[in-house]
Amino acid sequence: MVSGGGRVSERDKSIIAWAGALDQAEELKPRHHIFAKDELPWLHLEDGLPRYELFPQDVLESLGLDGTTRGEHLK
Repeated sequence: MVSGGGRVSERDKSIIAWAGALDQAEELKPRHHIFAKDELPWLHLEDGLPRYELFPQDVLESLGLDGTTRGEHLK
């Protein structure tokens, strides 16, 4: 199910939401960076958090996805 103009995706037991779609998003702390392969040349995230080309494997498995297609979690 996708609602909020594609900002929230619900699949099985997982919910993925854009941080900008949440109230008080500043209270959330990131655990990793996804889609690092698409990082802009001027963006340098040097916070020591794990970086993934797409999604971390455990997240993919929990969603029942293989991770080969960006946006696959929104289906």
